[in-house]
Amino acid sequence: MNSPAEVHEIELAARRSDGSAVAADEVLAYLDSVRVAAGVIDGARLGRPGLHTVRMALTEDELVQRSDGLPATLPWQGLVRLLAHRFDTVAVVDDGVVGPDGRHHGDDLPVELGELLDEVWHLTSAEVSATSVHVLRTDPDIDSDAQSIANRGKATVEVVHVDGFTLIRDTISTDPGTVVDLAARSQLPAVALRREGDARGAVVRVRQGRRVVTCHVDLGVPAELTQVRGPATRALLLGGVSVTFGSRRRPDDAMLERLQAAGTGETSFAHDVAEAVGAPVGAATWLEDEVAPGPVTVLGPLSRREMLSQGVREVADDMREEFSRDALTKGPLGGFRRFLLDHPVVTLLYGLAELAVAYALVALIEPWPVVRWIVGGLVAIDGLTSLGIGATTLRRRVRA
Repeated sequence: MNSPAEVHEIELAARRSDGSAVAADEVLAYLDSVRVAAGVIDGARLGRPGLHTVRMALTEDELVQRSDGLPATLPWQGLVRLLAHRFDTVAVVDDGVVGPDGRHHGDDLPVELGELLDEVWHLTSAEVSATSVHVLRTDPDIDSDAQSIANRGKATVEVVHVDGFTLIRDTISTDPGTVVDLAARSQLPAVALRREGDARGAVVRVRQGRRVVTCHVDLGVPAELTQVRGPATRALLLGGVSVTFGSRRRPDDAMLERLQAAGTGETSFAHDVAEAVGAPVGAATWLEDEVAPGPVTVLGPLSRREMLSQGVREVADDMREEFSRDALTKGPLGGFRRFLLDHPVVTLLYGLAELAVAYALVALIEPWPVVRWIVGGLVAIDGLTSLGIGATTLRRRVRA
């Protein structure tokens, strides 16, 4: 008997070509009848009712492990063809689909199979129910994450601030990795906890010294198994917590051990992940029990006009900060700039003089054309800035 080396998963459409349903129990019974070590997860448990997941135990030669102890002889691709033919449906594999006739299709999908897949995708997208709670350390200078999610998903999100963290709950099926990947270093640790059917997952981004480590933590949904012999094969097919990394960087051993044990004790998967990375465990309660850990603020999507107005205000705020009195009066020329700010008429005249000098450099002086264009451009920019500051200061005085 060959020892199992790995698990391979494919998805079987839960709909026949004639429109009738394919039950997960039917698939499991067939796999049991052909004596293979495999399992089936009903798509509804994963939030994908249009697709059942078939999990197979493979040997090192990529043959499907048998459940009766006899030597494995069937390649996994052969089992996929048997399933598609037996249930008159489509099997989705890594690089395409396999039709009822056993043929593998990539971009050359026949019309009837394309229509069947369209029905499956529509059923899955209509029924999928995913909830995420994104957790980031609160940074007052970066406070647009929740609004960005609402705008992108064109739906409302809920926000809670607790223990120095911002918690964002959304049911828009936002990719949890998107928010975490865009988190600034000042917002770490960041974690996105996700609930999708019976499946649980998390994307974690933390600082470990000077390094930033990102990993995906998933708690697999146990499959319904055939009559499999051997505890090793059963354990492999049942699955557990998996931690995967996008690079060679790893968290320290203590954190990794806690992540690998998430959800295997008395507390929930989300609770264990949040606790392991130092995020508020109230995020787990919000995800699992829908109980917010603090006062909730509801944010809806902005219209295009509102987004444009918000963008203009942000630019104006940045400019006001950049050209504030404190910023302008720093450095060796601070005293001169302070004099100009206190005398806006002089500032206007100074700006006009700079524009005149810029014109002279560009139009009247002959040698070094490249140099005079560069210097003239810089002087012109400074002149326009002076005119703007002088006009703004003068207008404020007139209104006062």
